[in-house]
This record gives sequence, C-alpha cells and structure tokens, in this order.
Amino acid sequence: MAPARAFWKGYLKLSLVSCPIALYTGTSAPDGQVGQDAFAVIREAMRGKDMVALGRVVLAKRERVIMLQPWDKAPDTCSSRLPSAVLLSTRVGSNKGERGQGGFSKANAIDPVPRAVRAYERLQTWGESYSDRHQDDVMRPLVNIGAIHGGEAFKPSRSAETCSLYLNINFVRGQTVMDVERELQAELRELFADDKDARFEVNVYLAKQPHLLETGSELIIAMKAGHQNVFGAPLPEVSPARYSVSSDNPVFAQFGVQAIQYGAGGISLSGGITVNEPGVGEVLSIENLASCAKVYASAATQLLSKQP
Repeated sequence: MAPARAFWKGYLKLSLVSCPIALYTGTSAPDGQVGQDAFAVIREAMRGKDMVALGRVVLAKRERVIMLQPWDKAPDTCSSRLPSAVLLSTRVGSNKGERGQGGFSKANAIDPVPRAVRAYERLQTWGESYSDRHQDDVMRPLVNIGAIHGGEAFKPSRSAETCSLYLNINFVRGQTVMDVERELQAELRELFADDKDARFEVNVYLAKQPHLLETGSELIIAMKAGHQNVFGAPLPEVSPARYSVSSDNPVFAQFGVQAIQYGAGGISLSGGITVNEPGVGEVLSIENLASCAKVYASAATQLLSKQP
C-alpha cells in the first residue's frame, strides 16, 4: 500500500522558531521530530500566555486566515470563510473556584456547558433578529454559529473549564466592528442577568468591511465591454445583488484597489454549475477559462488606453 501523501505542507513560525507542518486527509501533525520539538516550544508559549496565533494558509487554491490555539498536544485550528464578516469567539465560564486560564474558574467550577447551550439557543434567535434589523438594499446579513468547543473528548469524566462558541457574522455598510461587538455583549448580559456566577467574554479575531463597487466605475464598464466583445451578449447581472463575501475583493478595497468577482466558475460533471464537485474538488472548463482570459485582455486594453 502506498504511503500517505500530504496534501499541504508549510511552516508555523514564532520569532526564530520554525516548525514544518504537513496536513493529511483526516489528520494534521508537525512533520518529523524536529518539527514536533519546535511546535512544542510554540504550543507551550501560547498556552503560557493564554494567546492564540493568526496566520495565512493556502487551501483549495485560496488564501485563508486561520487561528491556532493549543489543544492538549496538538493545534486546534479554525479557518475563516467569508471576508466581509466579523468572526467572534464567545467564551462562557464560571466565577466560582480558583482562577484558571484567562481569569475563568478552574477548580470547583460549575460546568459551563449548560450555559453554553443557553447562549447557543439565545444567539440563534438573536441572529434572526440581527439579520432582519440590519439588512440593506443589497443583502440580508447572516449569522452562523460555526463551532463549539468545551472540554476534552478524551477526558469526558472532567468538566470543562470554559466553553467557546465561534460565530461568523456578516455586516453591511455603515456598521462597525464595535457596533456588532457591543450588540452581542448586550445580548449575553441580558441572558445571564439572573446568573451571578456566570462570566463570558466576546473576542473579535477577524473583521473585514463589506465591499460594493458602484456600477458606474471604470472597471465595471470595461469588464462589461470586454464580455460583450467576447460573448456577443451583455454581461448578466447577479441576482440577487450582494456584497463580495467570498472573494479577496474586500482586501483589495482596503488599499484603494478596485476589484470585482468575475471568472470561469466551477462546473459539475453532471452538467450543472458548482463550486466543488463531491469527491473531486473544483472542476473548470478549459473553454471557459480561455474565454475569461480574452475578456480580461479586452478590459485591460480599454483601461490602459485611457491612461495618460
């Protein structure tokens, strides 16, 4: 049987310590003894400071922001998906007992899992209300609880010290990160108002502003003309209209670079359109790629011809 092949390799760096990482299907681990020793230094440094690490990794041909935190002897990793979103970690614990990491109770603590269940149910309702109250003429922002972490699966006899809920919150133009953070904190304060032993934290670890390019911009005009030249038909409008929530456009916009989402798009082997074909991954049409390259060339020629 052929040995397993890593589908991604890279490095985790902290100051002068560099740890090689190899990812395999269904598992991940530092690569080799040197990598394991280096990761142990990084892991214990994060654990001692009660801190997490933020980094960037390319997966499925797209750069993603990831968060790593110590989890026993391995890294617990969360990746971001939507750039125009606020990613928050809500941690629930108890005020009773000896203080542990992050100021939460450690010994004789009340199990935080039931409180986390209450928070989960409350935030599900709050998410629907949030979406209704903050939608604008472009899109309805969504709230998703993407992960819950509390306790250790290999030590079920021990109660968790804290329980964390990880949220992905879309926001629209006119909102700020602090607005969203305050609204979430107020909701949790009201939830635990009758629980004097409860304690919670709301931490924002990634936030990017929504991006919407006006239809009269030079870039959109040039892309429409290029599409018309190549396909002989107008560029179809996206319906319903929405912000660029799944591309790198918000990053470019922060630096004043105009960008739109336009490309060949994924195709399904059964004939439809999809982002990822189950069991295969992203499938693209060579003909569509060639046509898109022609559109880009036509648009670039029009834009550059206007330069002084």
